[in-house]
Amino acid sequence: MSKDSKISLASLDRIIREMGVKRVSSSAVEVLREILEDIAAEIARRAREIADHAGRKTVIADDIKLAYLYAFDRRISRSSDSLSVARASAPSNRFEKEKRAFEEMKDKLLRDPNFQGKYVAVVGGKVIDVGEDKIELAKRVYKKYGYIPMFIGFLGKRKRVVEVPSPEIEYVG
Repeated sequence: MSKDSKISLASLDRIIREMGVKRVSSSAVEVLREILEDIAAEIARRAREIADHAGRKTVIADDIKLAYLYAFDRRISRSSDSLSVARASAPSNRFEKEKRAFEEMKDKLLRDPNFQGKYVAVVGGKVIDVGEDKIELAKRVYKKYGYIPMFIGFLGKRKRVVEVPSPEIEYVG
């Protein structure tokens, strides 16, 4: 394994052979490693963005699943503890579409007192749920609809708290 590589060639060779391949060149295994490392880096980057959006510093398993969904335009659904993944037929950048839909609706929603100061979940260009807590809202939507691309936006002004440390000054009198 090269110094910068994170995935061993032996592991990839085994995976390829488990798929019924009798012979595989070392260059093919090296190319597969490069591709998989790029994919893993992209999923990790997107998972970090999802965790940031959720207000967390820790990336959780669901962030990785969603990042995979966004990165490869796949629909993920849960059946008990297993993960079922199927190719989605919708456009590849559905999250961005939901975000744009939110921005287009935002002024109208802000005029409605039912939405002021709350988070809204946008799926399919429509508000499908509303709540005061972003995490709980996301959990409700995921529970009801499965792991689908959505955008959660806040409607209203947020109180911004900034803590500025000040030096302690010793009084000499």
